[in-house]
Amino acid sequence: MLAGLARVGASHYLETARHLKVRQVLGWATERVGRKPVAIGGALPRRRPTGEWVEGYLRPASMLPGGQVWILNRGAEVRDWNDPAQPRLWTYHLHYFEDPRVSADWLARWMAENPVGAGAGWEPYPLSRRIVNWVRWRARLRNGQSAPAGFEASLAAQARVLAGRIEYRLLANHLFVNAKALIYAGTYFEGSEAARWLETGLRILDQEVPEQILADGGHYERSPMYHALILEDLLDLESLRQAYPEVWKERSGWRAAVARMLGWLRAMRHPDGEMAFFQDTCLGVAGSYDELEQYAERLGIGGGQRAGGLSESGYRRLEMGELVVLFDGAGPGPDYQPGHAHAGTLSVEASWWGGRVIVNSGVSTYTAGEVRDFERSTEAHATVRVDGRNSSEMWGAFRVARRARVRERTDGAEPGAVWAEAMHTGYEPVRHRRRVTVREAELTIEDELSGGELLEWFLPLHPSIELRGLELWREGWKIAQVIPPAGVQVIGEPAEWRPEFYRRISSSRLRMVGAGAGKYVTRVRFQ
Repeated sequence: MLAGLARVGASHYLETARHLKVRQVLGWATERVGRKPVAIGGALPRRRPTGEWVEGYLRPASMLPGGQVWILNRGAEVRDWNDPAQPRLWTYHLHYFEDPRVSADWLARWMAENPVGAGAGWEPYPLSRRIVNWVRWRARLRNGQSAPAGFEASLAAQARVLAGRIEYRLLANHLFVNAKALIYAGTYFEGSEAARWLETGLRILDQEVPEQILADGGHYERSPMYHALILEDLLDLESLRQAYPEVWKERSGWRAAVARMLGWLRAMRHPDGEMAFFQDTCLGVAGSYDELEQYAERLGIGGGQRAGGLSESGYRRLEMGELVVLFDGAGPGPDYQPGHAHAGTLSVEASWWGGRVIVNSGVSTYTAGEVRDFERSTEAHATVRVDGRNSSEMWGAFRVARRARVRERTDGAEPGAVWAEAMHTGYEPVRHRRRVTVREAELTIEDELSGGELLEWFLPLHPSIELRGLELWREGWKIAQVIPPAGVQVIGEPAEWRPEFYRRISSSRLRMVGAGAGKYVTRVRFQ
């Protein structure tokens, strides 16, 4: 603790901690003091479904014959389920069992090589993901197929451990996933113990769904990727309910939340069909809008209409002709859990004729260090940095101290144009106001700054874009001309786009440098 204070400063800890909820603090204290060992017990009777399972979004095969796996763009032979040479996130995904067609041999091996309480697989989040995936795997078995010996006893033991380790210290998406898993275990098994798991999970989500899903359909952590994961969680719960219709009643509020969430996700995707890279978002983890919409349709839930102004979450979709721009007026997310926030406030992403042009840099790691620091920084986003500071103060892998506050969000339309505007306080006493206007073939970004000795604009470009001076070329065709603000220095630089975990692609960016209070106008004219 003292070493950590020396490294980042006591102010970081205090600014981070003062936003925590009481139950988070109590959760941290409980975890530090330690819990009594769980009485594992044995298997519970399995409840037979009386309805039909609805299949969800099926991820690609990842757990292959011969002990080989391919997870998050990294291949390995599994010799140690907790290999210290592997990143923690990769190890977590190994324990999730997300491969829908994984063989029973893999399940048997996991049970034999992961004794209760030992290793990452028994931490609450991987436990939660695996419980759900194992129940759904069991539901896919057909005549002549069987689960490995000890399956029911292991699944019950996992639920018992999870029930004693609910992540109240983190809340947000972790608590949501814990509750989902308890509902799955409590529905899959019969008896008083299972009933307690079910009751706990339902009680948590009856509280969390109204809090976490905003009126405009966005998940309150403001990450399109985690939004899609939570949406899939709600769809999985509806699939469970339809398979066991007599066990717990339909939650009409959950179905309404799904419809809103589909509308939000539809608005937050680019014309290429994939989501925008705001906050912790990349590809290859969550289902796409199309995949999740089809899942919802199979469950009998209609999708929401695409929205332009996403008032509660703070994002804006501006679209005219073949130009689509997404604008981040969201801020870091809930104060008590901004772990997936980035310092990209007021950043933009733009697509032209179906292809991305201006991008945020994306996410390739959750491991604390220089790469994670950069990917969360203002510099990694299409926005303005003042005096070398991040708009929100990122530290560690998932911590935020000082936070940008977004104020005065407005949007509107005029003949031949749509626009959105917001101001944030992250550079106090300097204020940054940005107005983004989209016309049929022109993006105009007006930045008003109340001061700053060093102002830097970053325009990261998609790898398909070739930068020739101030011209943007794609596949041998000039598609746009950048007209920078008067009086700034313009520099073309190499960069990287990080579209998936552990994957980085060479690209380029424009960096513009200026100084002093004033209004700075950048135009990108497409052709």
